[in-house]
Amino acid sequence: METSVKQIMIPLKDFPQVPVEATLYQAIITLYDSHDCLPDHRYHPRAVLVVDGEGVVVGKLDLRDCIRALEPKYGEIGDFNRLTHWGLNPEFIRSMVQKHDLWRDPLDSLCDKVVATSVADCMNRPQEDEYVPAEATLGEAMHQMVMGRQLSLLVSEDETVVGFLRLCDVFSYVAGKITECAV
Repeated sequence: METSVKQIMIPLKDFPQVPVEATLYQAIITLYDSHDCLPDHRYHPRAVLVVDGEGVVVGKLDLRDCIRALEPKYGEIGDFNRLTHWGLNPEFIRSMVQKHDLWRDPLDSLCDKVVATSVADCMNRPQEDEYVPAEATLGEAMHQMVMGRQLSLLVSEDETVVGFLRLCDVFSYVAGKITECAV
């Protein structure tokens, strides 16, 4: 029998979540404190799920989103997902820092920024290619992650998010299978 996504995913109830009304401060503290929420054999969470009043997942906030939200001028640059798919060389990245005057404010002002920033303003709203059915095979999910350059997928059942599949957990499962090989 083939391994399904449902066997590897982290159930929604076990993954850190914040309400859509939360501040960036609340999301970062939730993520920071979540390092003890998963069993020892799992990698620490690197994202929080954003839920509405009914507990429906409406977004995701990962480590990169949190850091990017601390510099509001990133909003002037454009769609990061599209830019990064084209590949950026180091010289171009350095020129962007100068051109857009990024990271000029001292890091001491972080507290003011995180309290004033809404999670709704900096979260990623899931796109169609960020969902995988719970009954999909692990092979199908791995293909989707590799081709879509996704580090995680929302796992759905009857159009409801029931879990979260992370590339690190997929890798851990695959690596465990490989360690069983008689080489």
